[in-house]
Amino acid sequence: MPMAPRGESAHAHGEEAYSDRVGRAGALPFGLVTVAVLLWWAAEGGGYAPTTWYAGAPIFLALLAVVAVTPSRRGRPTARAWAAIALLAAFTAWSFLSIAWAGVQGDAWDGANRTLLYAVVYATFAILWWRPPEAFLVLALFALGTAAIGGFVLVSEGAEAFNGNRLAEPTGYENASAALFLMAFWPAVTLAARPEIHWAGRSLLLAAGGLLLQLALLAQSRGSLVAGGITLLVLVLVSRDRLRVVAVLLLVTAAVAATLLPLLDVVAAGSEAEVRQAVGAVRVAFSLSTVALLLLGALVFLVGQSGRVRGGLPRVASRGRVAAIVTVGLVLVVFFAAAASTFGDAPRPGLETGRYDMWRVAAGEVADHPMLGVGVDNFAVDFARERSTGEEPLYPHSLALRTFSQTGLVGGALFLGFVAAALASALPRRREPDSLSTAVAAAALASGVYWLVHGSIDWLWEIPALGASALALLGLAAGLARSTPRKPVRRRAHSAALAGAGALVVLAAASFALPGLAAIELERGVRAWPDSPDRALLHLERAHGLNPLSERADVVAGTMARLDGDTEQARAAFQRALERNPDDWYVHLQLALLADEGGRSADVLAHLERARLLNPREPAVLHAVSAADLASLAVRGPLGRRPIDCRPVLGLESRCAGGGD
Repeated sequence: MPMAPRGESAHAHGEEAYSDRVGRAGALPFGLVTVAVLLWWAAEGGGYAPTTWYAGAPIFLALLAVVAVTPSRRGRPTARAWAAIALLAAFTAWSFLSIAWAGVQGDAWDGANRTLLYAVVYATFAILWWRPPEAFLVLALFALGTAAIGGFVLVSEGAEAFNGNRLAEPTGYENASAALFLMAFWPAVTLAARPEIHWAGRSLLLAAGGLLLQLALLAQSRGSLVAGGITLLVLVLVSRDRLRVVAVLLLVTAAVAATLLPLLDVVAAGSEAEVRQAVGAVRVAFSLSTVALLLLGALVFLVGQSGRVRGGLPRVASRGRVAAIVTVGLVLVVFFAAAASTFGDAPRPGLETGRYDMWRVAAGEVADHPMLGVGVDNFAVDFARERSTGEEPLYPHSLALRTFSQTGLVGGALFLGFVAAALASALPRRREPDSLSTAVAAAALASGVYWLVHGSIDWLWEIPALGASALALLGLAAGLARSTPRKPVRRRAHSAALAGAGALVVLAAASFALPGLAAIELERGVRAWPDSPDRALLHLERAHGLNPLSERADVVAGTMARLDGDTEQARAAFQRALERNPDDWYVHLQLALLADEGGRSADVLAHLERARLLNPREPAVLHAVSAADLASLAVRGPLGRRPIDCRPVLGLESRCAGGGD
């Protein structure tokens, strides 16, 4: 046998030693860092603000880089997992290409970067080799941490966490908060059903599951009911522990039924004083039900762990399928009846109002731009022009329509291929000897399915705390299944692969850094404006230079200058904004008002006509005399135009926008 050169042998030995050290550490450190970032995002408005999610994105990029340079000696991802990674990478590349034909390129860059973030998260978790106990701990911490955040918000903020009588925090958007709680709910109840887990841990998970479901109901999201029912059926179908999972679900449903009257009081509350009183009662009821579930779980699970109950379940396993299906039917009836009673008959914005209009416009974009789409996150301009309602969102409230309308049939095919491969690779293996592994895979798959279903009728993709969590959990489920051990890779090929991966990491880091730093400078400029307008303009100038595609800094600068009475500075800033985004109706309206003040009637008519064509239903455009009321509104947000002093400037805060869908 030919001997390898001494240098190459030493290099291979060093790589093997490093790989062994990382292999002994396992995937747990990566999972703990990821959960910490995801919970941080969840607590900070769902991570929607660019200053938040751009700050966390490099952490995930660094995790992927470490995983990429450390080949696992424990086996490699399955062919399905590699296919999912490849398809999502191709969809990400196509999203970046769409910047070239997007009308609003700054928004397209942000959208492509968000897709890149999700691809990085999924690839990291799918490539890692997950031991079942590590994967269990990551899922458990995600569920418990989310429950802790929701409970803390309810206790500390009370009625301030509500938008009207719907729980909006911690994300600032009611439907997103419901999705956050329910994505953590499925791992909580699934893992609480596992008999090999210590009874204390199971009790904590049971109590967390009850609290999460109650918090989700407080958000009063009808989309979560549809997604929750479908996810429940999927979980029961793929789970080995049908009877145990259903038993846990029945305990949680009983806790919800016990707090139904206080929940109904919140829904029925009309005035602010009534909401405060009802929320106070809900806090007490939720606290009591959580403690009751904790104690009940400790009693039931401790008895089961002693062997008095645990030994009986396997003997009825042959009849488990029929019993589980019947019981799930009962659970679904109770679940939907409780939710329907909670939400009442009061009309709410949702499926029956603005969404149909959004879907109609998005479908029109598919018809008009079938192959390429209009560009990532480029929905707002078309909707403002074509809408028939008073809403003015940035996103089409549908994951499928978003994909096909913004990236065309090419992007849609790539994304659907990724979803199919990701779900196939996440399915629990029936022949897997480790039942904890199948339970963890089922729990992670349930969270991913919930996000996909709920995201099909809402804008959940754009909230990183939800999208990154779903992709991480789907990747984790894929990482639990390993194929044959990795074959040795030649040093030259390995070095070439590392060089290519290193170049991609550098490009990705730059793509995250530039708009992220620009968002930070924009926030600094707004904070500095009341005390030092000159320093504020300096920050905005930096933001303009860091993000060469976005008009946001110029729009904010123009608004500030106009409020300060500096018409020349305002006109120059709005003109610069128009160069980057010629289809912003707000900028055209502001330039029309400035031209009117300067006596340039031709410019007034030109800009007003352009603003009218871009947003024909905007009252301020139709009645330009009253448009001065928009002087303080500068930044487009998912719930409408936002004042520049609403913190964070580019973030999601329903109370700053006066409510929303």
